[in-house]
Amino acid sequence: MPHVRRVTIDFDSFQVQTDKNLGVIEVGVFVSLTLFGILLAQAYSFFCRSKEDSSGLKLLVSSLVYVLALFEPAPELPGFANLIAVSSFLETVHTSLASAAVYYDTVTTWKTPAINTYPFAIITIVENLITTMVQLCFSYRIKRLAGSQSLAAFACFVLAILRSLGLCAVSVVAIRDIMFDGGTGVFVVRVSWLITADLTVGSAADMLIAASMIYYLRKLSSPTNVRSTGQVVKGLMRWSIQTGLITSLAHLATIVCTTQGLVWLSIYIVLAKLYSNSLLMILNARPLKGTTVSLYDASSSGSREATISLPTSFVPKLERVAQSPPVEVPIIVEKV
Repeated sequence: MPHVRRVTIDFDSFQVQTDKNLGVIEVGVFVSLTLFGILLAQAYSFFCRSKEDSSGLKLLVSSLVYVLALFEPAPELPGFANLIAVSSFLETVHTSLASAAVYYDTVTTWKTPAINTYPFAIITIVENLITTMVQLCFSYRIKRLAGSQSLAAFACFVLAILRSLGLCAVSVVAIRDIMFDGGTGVFVVRVSWLITADLTVGSAADMLIAASMIYYLRKLSSPTNVRSTGQVVKGLMRWSIQTGLITSLAHLATIVCTTQGLVWLSIYIVLAKLYSNSLLMILNARPLKGTTVSLYDASSSGSREATISLPTSFVPKLERVAQSPPVEVPIIVEKV
């Protein structure tokens, strides 16, 4: 049976105001704020090019970061204003809570800072919502890529739900620690097995999602595809590898650093931003609708035609036509 890494903290000699505790948390919050700025830019790009996307996908992005929807004029998103009004504003809330947590420990209670505070406890809840939404979205995309009932998509869905349920339990224990133990943070040791298990499941889900997306995208890649289509597929595969690897490594780094003071908490604060940015990176890497090319599936007989856009980020410069309306060009490649 594999050894489970447990959190070991000597609370008798533990000091919050040190470089490896409060110091690294401040660094984590600063990195989180930087990633939030990148998220704003990515979301603005998404809304500028998402006029033909479904309301559900737009709602997902808006619920990750509410203020981004304000950048897009209302006429461009018909019927979307009401959905935005009831969305969760998760990333904005997450960023505000992280900033409030640092302010509380460095200003409000600078003489006697607590290890566990309400902002930190609520951050766990918000991060759980963000991560679960992103992982379920990727699971759904795997199902769409598979074209039928996919065991990989179901496995990703189950892992995401298991991680979510585990973090719900951790959140409850964290809030009870503040209410009954004065925010000592001793719960981290008591439920260290659960925290480690959740992070391990999350890392496994990310790796499975990345591997599944690469597998199904690769099935669409073939030497018989036109050049632009091949570039689109390869671009999506590259983003899948990078985003899945980043979030998986973040999970593993959090597990490894559980014995290094509060370093693991600083990485955990950044984790939600990595998920949101990874989702938007994939969405913005999608081709723009408007051009039809043929995708040759090497695993099947014959050919099949699918509508794929050719984004300017993947199409060679000589093939771009500036300021021209989209033109549908049906191209069918028959298997020889």
